Amino acid sequence: MSMKCVANRLCCIATPGPLVMLGSVAHDVFISYSNKDKAAADAACNVLERNGIRVWMAPRDILPGVGWAESLISAINNARVMVLVYSSNANKSPQIEREVERAINKGLPVVPFRVEDVAPSATLEYFISETHWLDAFTPPLEHHLERLADAVKRLLASKFVQPETVEAAAERAASAAEAALSAPAQPRVEPAPPPPPPAPSAPIATPAEAIAAAAKPPSRGNLRVAILAIVGVLAVAVAGLGFAFRGKLFPSAQDTYAADNLMGDQYRNGQGVTKDYAQAMTWYRKSADQGDPAGENDVADLYANGLGVEADPVEAMIWYRKAADQGSAAAQNSLGNLYSNGRGVTVDLSQALAWYRKAADQGNAAAQASLGNLYALGRGVTQDYGQALLWFHKAADQGDAAGEVDVGYLYANGHGVSQDYAQAMSWYRKAADQNNPTAQNNIGYLYANGMGVPQDYAQAMSWYRKAADQNLPIAQDNIGGLYERGQGAAQDYAQAVDWYRKSAAQGFAGGEADLGRMYAAGTGVAQDYAQALMWFRKAADQGNVIAASNLGDLYSNGHGVTQDYAQAMTWYRKAADQGYAVAQNSVGNLYANGGGVTKDDNQAIAWYRKAAALGNADAETNLAFFLANGRGGAQDYLQAADWYLKAANQGDAVAQNNLGDLYANGQGVANDDVQALAWYRKAAEKNYAPSQASVGYFYERGRGVAQDYAQAVTWYRKAADQGNAIAQNNLGLLYMNAQGVTRDYGQALALFRKSADQNDSAAMDNIGYLYAIGGGVPQSYTQAMSWYRKAADLGNAVAQTDIGDLYANGQGVQQDYAQALSWYRKGADQGNAVAQSNVGYYYEKARSVPQDYNQAALWYRKAADQGNVTAQDNLGVLYMNGTGVPQDYAQAMDWFTKASAQGSAPAQDNIGYLYAMGEGVAQDYAQAMDWYRKSADQNNAQAQTDIGDLYRDGKGVTQDYAQAASWYRKASDQGNSEGQFSLAALLEHGQGVATDVTQAVALYRKAADQGYAGAADAVKRLTGQAVTSKK
Repeated sequence: MSMKCVANRLCCIATPGPLVMLGSVAHDVFISYSNKDKAAADAACNVLERNGIRVWMAPRDILPGVGWAESLISAINNARVMVLVYSSNANKSPQIEREVERAINKGLPVVPFRVEDVAPSATLEYFISETHWLDAFTPPLEHHLERLADAVKRLLASKFVQPETVEAAAERAASAAEAALSAPAQPRVEPAPPPPPPAPSAPIATPAEAIAAAAKPPSRGNLRVAILAIVGVLAVAVAGLGFAFRGKLFPSAQDTYAADNLMGDQYRNGQGVTKDYAQAMTWYRKSADQGDPAGENDVADLYANGLGVEADPVEAMIWYRKAADQGSAAAQNSLGNLYSNGRGVTVDLSQALAWYRKAADQGNAAAQASLGNLYALGRGVTQDYGQALLWFHKAADQGDAAGEVDVGYLYANGHGVSQDYAQAMSWYRKAADQNNPTAQNNIGYLYANGMGVPQDYAQAMSWYRKAADQNLPIAQDNIGGLYERGQGAAQDYAQAVDWYRKSAAQGFAGGEADLGRMYAAGTGVAQDYAQALMWFRKAADQGNVIAASNLGDLYSNGHGVTQDYAQAMTWYRKAADQGYAVAQNSVGNLYANGGGVTKDDNQAIAWYRKAAALGNADAETNLAFFLANGRGGAQDYLQAADWYLKAANQGDAVAQNNLGDLYANGQGVANDDVQALAWYRKAAEKNYAPSQASVGYFYERGRGVAQDYAQAVTWYRKAADQGNAIAQNNLGLLYMNAQGVTRDYGQALALFRKSADQNDSAAMDNIGYLYAIGGGVPQSYTQAMSWYRKAADLGNAVAQTDIGDLYANGQGVQQDYAQALSWYRKGADQGNAVAQSNVGYYYEKARSVPQDYNQAALWYRKAADQGNVTAQDNLGVLYMNGTGVPQDYAQAMDWFTKASAQGSAPAQDNIGYLYAMGEGVAQDYAQAMDWYRKSADQNNAQAQTDIGDLYRDGKGVTQDYAQAASWYRKASDQGNSEGQFSLAALLEHGQGVATDVTQAVALYRKAADQGYAGAADAVKRLTGQAVTSKK
């Protein structure tokens, strides 16, 4: 939530007046208040005195050395009106009860100025239940203070207050003077008993008589008489000179419209009568029709707010103008508001500025603050935070709480001043001490965000509640946010909804948007897209960008409305054009996917850039994705990495995952499996399933970390449990291969099926493989072919290769090398290394194509460059034999070494052969034996035969026919034709074994059946029978 600088204006703090002697200045009004309400009393005093009304207020007007009680009694006796600052604190004050009782007994009108919405205590109700009240508990207080001043002025000038006669004035002055001259030395005196009923008025003395009486030396007993006489003479003399006194013998026009206005107030506030705005309007019109500016302002207020009449801002403008032209600062400020907001007139900021300035120049704090807002926002004037601060300070220096809030706001945001949260807090505190709800809310915001104070959600909740208790909707919305997030209170979605609803019920757009969000998500309330739509629209119609963006989401997803990308785009644009980054990203998404608009990657990337420039992590991620994939421009991994990093540092899991991909593949950054794993882990710990699968893969393959199948299983399972198809497939492979878990084909099949149900082609291929080997299911090449075809139809290159294998081996289908090669070519064209190697083999061995060693070398190289070990070994053989490539033993050794490093037994055997033959290397039978052993230990039959040859021929070892026979037998048992032929020769000649021609013939026949050269001749030689050699 952002802090708001609002237009609510509260009272100012009174500036203490000069010290006066008791009785030296006459007063009209006595203010009765509780010490706990002193801020409100000071504000009332300040406004009354600013309007020329003389006020007596304790303790300001109590002289040193004069008793408190005596001073209060004297002040009440000499006042003409009592203003009671009424609140729950006043209800509890016995002193206030005594002051009100005395005022009533003296016949003083009592004006209750109610600053809190509470009923009077039983005692006070007895005295003031029939009295006209002024309610001042709804902001802005400034408005109520001006009304109080108007009411008191009218009351003092009306028939409702007894006119002050010459005698009364003299009596009051004399009483004050005598009290000053005869004040006892004690710090306090007991209050005097109530005075006896006044005697019948005596005729006024002539000036001569009064002077004569005054000429006598005064004794303590006749001091009062002397003072009376002197004051009386002066009064008569002044009257004789024609100066007017406040007392009137007959009601004037002013008395009449004051009375009319007071009656309007009673009906407006429901005091002593049933609240009736229509009646209030009737009485206000009587006053206004006599040209009373206060009445004109009140009539305008009712029209402006639609109270008692249909709301009519045009009519309100007319009446405000009448009052404003008579100098009413309140009306001038209201005119400024109408011009500023375009109510009743076209928005005209120059007019708003002019009227605000008129009111501000009269010291109207609300107008001063409004003027400051225009400068702060650059409305109608060049934005100027210095001027804003100046005007805010003028309002704040009067104690205007809203002005204090605005000054605090400038400090909080560093506008026109250095950002200073401590100063902001100080100004907010000043306003909060006057019970200003906006200040209370903003203090809560500082605590919630740890600005200038330690972050403290409990304190934030406390301050938000103070403001919410005054019905401030933004505070209610903020409380909802705390409940929703479980900050400062136990997480409670129902409470969050309740507070959002309170805020929304007052038309606060933020509350409406949040309530809509809860309905859309079904959080704390039953999911209801229709309700979400309604609340979002209410907020969006007020210009709330979040709500407008959320409306776009509803239309985009077809939630509560028919899916309509054009409507979605309309709402997104409303928010995006106001600079809302989330909506700008959404506009980009529609262009990226062609939703409601023609697909346009250039437009998409332009909108992503707008949002990314504002720091929106989703947009940064999308922009990076477009750059990485060359959409909307040239492929640029370097820029992609930079934008992914920005989003990743904001905690965006997708960006963290994709940045991991770049490090894993060395795209835009140096290849770094450790970095890749670190980024994958960050996203995985946020429960992002693709990253969990990647962490599992790195543990499975030992990339960036020691190989650990158990860890791989753990991470794959986390992702698989979230339905991630890749993780389900990979976890199935671990069960199939008994890696990190006990082999379990049933579990493997179940996981493969889950993944396949999500259209994962790899899983489909693996199901086919289980059917091909009979793993957990009855062996069925037909079923294998069916699943391979499902995967192949989705373009899976492995499945295309597997189909080639079925045709090559005649499994489930008629053996067909042409079909096999066709499927291998499909896989090979997609870059599948196994398929490429197989295509190379088909060219080398002339399977369904003419033998072509050049093509064989070409395809082997494609596969070998991808690290395919079979292709590396086969390419080495081509170099060794000079087929399809120039003979090159060094190249052969290089490729054999690459394959050997991957544990290839044939490659190890071939290296041994090069050492044995001294081709490309110095002949070295010991090295040859060493490499043959490596290969033979992997049960390679050709290596076993080659070891037998070394023992038979005594090369690098002592000749040993028995050892030779042993190794030949190992190879022969695996069907190796050379091993069969060599073992047969030893059996025929009894070398290292007993002579056994029958066994020898049998082995010669096996070798001949495989086309081994010389085997058929050996059979014919020993048996006289010709044998057809099979190739």
